[in-house]
Amino acid sequence: MKIKKGLKIVSKTNGAFSRASTEAKKVQQLVGETSAASNDPAQGIEQINRAILALDEVVQKNAAKAEKSTSTSEEIQAQSEQMKGFVIGLLALVRGRSGIGVVSVKDFHSIGVSRGSI
Repeated sequence: MKIKKGLKIVSKTNGAFSRASTEAKKVQQLVGETSAASNDPAQGIEQINRAILALDEVVQKNAAKAEKSTSTSEEIQAQSEQMKGFVIGLLALVRGRSGIGVVSVKDFHSIGVSRGSI
């Protein structure tokens, strides 16, 4: 009788251990899935950080190029104004030497000089 009781207890214990083992495997699988799911967002965040750094670099380069373009444009504008002055002076010299007279407003307009810029 004690042996039968002992066998029953051992059988129940084996069943309990078997169920516990199955549940432990499920928990282990869930922990693995949770770990994998945690890595995915971390990798995504890392990719986003790299993309932001690359964009920042491009923006800085573009800003430097825009600054240089503005500076170059201003320099060209100043040289253009200086060139207009030279042309006006040349016209005055040519007209004065040929006996035609001084340069008229019409002459200034013909080379693209407006009244406001004279």
